[in-house]
Amino acid sequence: MWNDTIGFGGRVIVTSRNERLAKKIVGEEENVLRLFPRSDAESVWEIYSDAVLGAPMKVNPRYPGRFKQELMDKSCGVPLAARMLSKLEPVKVDETGGDMEK
Repeated sequence: MWNDTIGFGGRVIVTSRNERLAKKIVGEEENVLRLFPRSDAESVWEIYSDAVLGAPMKVNPRYPGRFKQELMDKSCGVPLAARMLSKLEPVKVDETGGDMEK
């Protein structure tokens, strides 16, 4: 029955850039959770490297400071974007310890 899903434990996550639309979808103000982008490159790097951990490669960029800032710029501090970049543009380590292109 449809009403069975209204019971305990059922959750749906809705994402939107339009806050008015999100409020309209979820119904009540207390159901809206505002998420903001990360402001530091180190936390975005941790999300990225955790996502790459599942891949059969190591992450070790030659210039970590520059790479972390570039990652921050590309993802705009959005955690999901950092995770997706780990799938699209992983940094692979070559035999000499430097980084290679994709």
